[in-house]
Order: sequence, then C-alpha cells, then structure tokens
Amino acid sequence: HVPSVRVLAEAYMYGNFSTPPNGKISLQFYEQLRDLAPSSDVYYMLGFIYATGLFGEVEVDQARATMYYNVASDLGCVRSTMALAYRYKTGIAVEKNCGLAMHYYGIVANRSAEYIAKSAIGGPNLDYFALRVADLQGGIFGQGATETITSISRSLVETGYDKDLFNRIQVDIDETEYTAAYHAGMSLYDSTYFTARDYVGAYAKFDQCARDGRAYINRVRTPDQVEKLFIGRCAYMVGHMRLRGEGTTQDYNEAKDWLNFAVATIGSPKAAIDLALIHEYGLGDTPKNAKTAELFYTNALKAKEYSAGVHLAKFFLRRDDTKNGADLLHRAALASNSEAWYHLGKLYERGIKVQNNCEDTTYIFKVFSESIEPVVARLDWAFRELTCGRFFNALLGYAMAAEQGYETAQASVAYLLYQPPSVMTANFGANSSVSAEMVKLAALYYARSSEQGNVDSTIVAGNIYFSGLASEDGAPDYDGAAVRYQIASKKRSSQATWNLGYMYERGLGVPQDFHLAKRYYDLALVMNPSAYVPVKAAVLKLHARSWYNK
Repeated sequence: HVPSVRVLAEAYMYGNFSTPPNGKISLQFYEQLRDLAPSSDVYYMLGFIYATGLFGEVEVDQARATMYYNVASDLGCVRSTMALAYRYKTGIAVEKNCGLAMHYYGIVANRSAEYIAKSAIGGPNLDYFALRVADLQGGIFGQGATETITSISRSLVETGYDKDLFNRIQVDIDETEYTAAYHAGMSLYDSTYFTARDYVGAYAKFDQCARDGRAYINRVRTPDQVEKLFIGRCAYMVGHMRLRGEGTTQDYNEAKDWLNFAVATIGSPKAAIDLALIHEYGLGDTPKNAKTAELFYTNALKAKEYSAGVHLAKFFLRRDDTKNGADLLHRAALASNSEAWYHLGKLYERGIKVQNNCEDTTYIFKVFSESIEPVVARLDWAFRELTCGRFFNALLGYAMAAEQGYETAQASVAYLLYQPPSVMTANFGANSSVSAEMVKLAALYYARSSEQGNVDSTIVAGNIYFSGLASEDGAPDYDGAAVRYQIASKKRSSQATWNLGYMYERGLGVPQDFHLAKRYYDLALVMNPSAYVPVKAAVLKLHARSWYNK
C-alpha cells in the first residue's frame, strides 16, 4: 500500500511521537517507494540520503546521490536541479562544469521567475529564513568576536519599527495617533522569524489611520508635518493592499484613489510605483498608458526607490536599449532587488552588453534562485524545527539547503554538528564531548561555507586542523591550519592574523620567524584595535622568546 509506505518512510526519517528517527529503515521504505511509485520527491530524498549519509546513519555514496538527483531533476524537482547546479559549480562527485552549473541554475531561476510572475501585483512578500544558526547567539565566536556579517535580515521579536525613519525625523512611535497607527499597522503587516503577517489586522489599522488623517488634512489649513508624513504612509499602505487584495477585497479604482492621495500628500515613491503598475497594465477603469507608467517609474527612481529601475529597465530593453536597461538592473541588483538579479542574469546569459561570462552568469542565477526561498528550499521548516527543539530535523532541513548551495545552511549544519569555543584559548577549544566523526563532518561543511566567503568558517576549519579534532589519531595538522588562516587573514580577519603570528612564533606549520610573527601580531591590532591587550601581551612574550633564543 503506497500511502502507508510513504508514511513509514517519513516517520522514520523525521520521527514522530511514537517513532524515533531511523535512517536505515527510512531508506528501505524510500527504496520501496522508488520501486512501487517512483516520483520526483522520492528520487530527491534518495539523493539526499546518499549525499549526507544522514550523518552516520547510512553509508555516503556521492555517485549514487548524483544519479538520483539527476532523475529527480528530469522529473521536475527544482530542489534536485539546484543541488545538481551546485555540484557542477563546485565539483562534488562530478567534474566541475560551469556550463552545466549555469544550465541548471538557469532552470531554477526560470522557475523562480514564474513564481514571481504568478504572485500578487508588484511581486511576492518574501519572508527569508536563510540565516546562520550561530547568528542567533551572536555568531560562531560570540558577540564582538565574530567577523562575518550577520545573516539575520529581519527582526527576531519586533516588526513595524523603521529605526532610520523615526531617528531621522526624531519622533517617538506614540508621538501622535498617526505615528502610533502606522507603527501598529506595520507591526502586523511585516513578519518576524516567529510571527506571521496579519494582513486583515494591518489593513484595519492603516484604513482607520488614512481615513481619519485625510479628514484631518482637509479640515486643517496647515497640518502638522509629522502627522502629514504618517497619514501619507498609511494612505500608501491602504492603496497598496487594495491593489494586491491583501487583508481586503481587491479594488483597483479604490487603490488608485489612495495612491494618488499618498503621492499628493508626501510624494510617496512607493505609491508612484503602484500607480505606474495600474497605468502600465490598465487595471480597473484606468486605460493602459505606457508613457504615464514610465513617468511614474522615473519619478520613483529619482527618489531612490531602486525597485522602479527594474520596471524602467524592461521599457528600455523592449526598445532594444540594452545599455540603459542593463545599467538600471545593475543599480537595482546592488540595492538587493531579487527580480533585478534575474533579468541581469538573462542579459549575461545572452551576452548582451557584456561578454557571456559563465562564472558571472552562474553566480547571478545562484543569488536570484536562493532569494526565492518558497520555490527552492524548506528553510522556514528547518527554523521552526530548530526553535521547537527538534534539532535532528533542523539538521536535516539545513542539510537539504546546504546541498543546494546555501552558504548560510552549510554554516548552520557545521555549527549544529560542532560548536567551537573561543579561538583565543590556548588549545583552540578542543571539545571532547563531540566525536571525531562528527567534527570531521562539521569540518566538511565549514569548508564549503568557507569556499563561499565565510571568514569565520575558514577560521573554524583552521582551528579543527590545528587541534587535530578531526584526525584519526588526534594529531594536529598545522600545515592545513596555516593555509586556512592565511586565506582568512587575506580577507582582513584579525583572529586569523593573530593565529598566524602565534604559528610563526612557534614554528607550527610554517618556519619559525619572530619578525613575521610580530608583523602578524601588529597587523591583527590594526585590523581590530579592541584586541589591544591580547596582542600586546603576545608581542611582549614574543620579545622575551626572541631574546632567549639569541
């Protein structure tokens, strides 16, 4: 009975109230499903199982994993396609092949673009969960010592508070009824990692604020400028939500009325973009008018609303003006607009404006694909499993995304397997409670994260080599440690630079050289002045050793 076999496969994979996870048994049921009712998700799971070995549960077989990912991809599994793209990009169990990597990332990017096209007018509201688990605790080495920029992109506990806005105009949230109403509405409209969006509640707040505020502006000859600003913002949100049908019925004419009011009241560039969409597509009673739409987009862009550049770029590209179109897409991409990355990648793929560079095109498609999480990953599920205390399931969820090339997921898998103490301890924090096998697996994921530019992961990989935690006999690999510290030091890591000074001082993995040791210690201080005490102590000790060895 196929449904029963599927239930058992998933029960032994993830566990439930009565069944603990058992990778070997789960694999047996997935292989039965492969024979009874083959499907893309079954082949994907088999690929994942063999790629990771479920962290010691099953023997790893990367060749078989690649085979299953290929079959799943041919059947339409986008997660498998993305895993293949990353494999060909980095050479995991296959020979590196940029052309194939670009091909597979291009497929994923096209699927992600279809998702955007089918979403609400103006694009989907995306809730990102691509964070590093260590960043929830201040980073791998803790607050102040971690050198990689945090991956936490939105609030953990509070929404709606626009710090830059409130600081710029120097008002408190509760200063007026309109500032309070706008903040309350945004608190419901936005999400945190722990709370979902409440469109109905948000619309009620914005609607009340906008209607009361509009009556106030019509009644008072010179309205307070702060109140006027937040009334205009509430009006924009009412128009925006009416346009998209969020928390209320979709009504293009009503949306246009409120958006026009927002533009007239505060010159809202975001409202201008929504008005441009109404004119571009002829929504409601508004006839299509490309010139009016282009004017609205241009005005929004002048106000530094860079997402307008994506829409303008499409106008230029339709006129075969690839120079201006590509320039606008570059600017929007640098402002973190996901859709801009896609269209820029398509230009690169076709060799328009720039020579077709496989590596650059692959990178652009990868960045875009990773930004559309609902299509390609289950990072929201991994995060929820983590916060509910189901750590093995969280490990599986992050490992799935790590297979697809998410650096944040690779760092998270590594951290869940092995959490390193401070790098400044003499033995680099050897943790005897973690098995050498787990540390070895962690080192693999730290290395993959390192290859994608994570300096902290590079340092931890070096520490693992230095301490011998992952070696069969526990012997340190100073040569391997030195290589990784040098990589991180070139990226201006003060920790790695200090470690290199220590290794040159003692001749570990590098020739003993007191002059180079001092140079690295001094450089570590330049990179991080807050490390004054440990660096100066190391230099004093170095002087003593140098004098003693004369």
